[in-house]
Amino acid sequence: MFIMFGTRTYGKVDHLPGLFYVSTSFIHINFVPLCPTESYLVIDDGKQRGMKIGMSGKSIFFAWARALAFAGGIGLACLGVFELAEHHTVPAAVLIATGILGILFFFFSYKLTRPGPRRALRIARQAGIAPEVLARYFVETNMLQPEELEQLLADYRTDDDAVPVEEVLPADEEYDRPQRRYRN
Repeated sequence: MFIMFGTRTYGKVDHLPGLFYVSTSFIHINFVPLCPTESYLVIDDGKQRGMKIGMSGKSIFFAWARALAFAGGIGLACLGVFELAEHHTVPAAVLIATGILGILFFFFSYKLTRPGPRRALRIARQAGIAPEVLARYFVETNMLQPEELEQLLADYRTDDDAVPVEEVLPADEEYDRPQRRYRN
């Protein structure tokens, strides 16, 4: 029997494509995350550069939840197939459906863990990313209206780094949620 062990990052959360994400290093056995060691803020530029941050409870939770959902989903679906072979159709259907839901949770959990604008700004400060970069990202991806952007930036600015919202948004573009959509 072959046993793999070591450290590896799991629990990718707060992902803003092209900007950053948070991930936690775990001691693992056969790629099952067991014990978290440290969390990282990783700059998402293809180079996998990161910086240590405090332990991220959200990242740890999702690492364990994804591992449980994936392994449990496969296990329950297989158990359901064995029950079906024994002609126990109702328990088999429940087991198979629960297994499929676990596997679906595993895949959709990556979409569920995107940060909101305020959390993204807090994380970006740790990485030294300017708030205006995030502001542009949120407006271009249609997650914020310009009015909401103005208020959000006002909450996080200091007097010496204030930048008017006109400098963040392109002057020739109209950002109106119902009329225009932007895609990555």
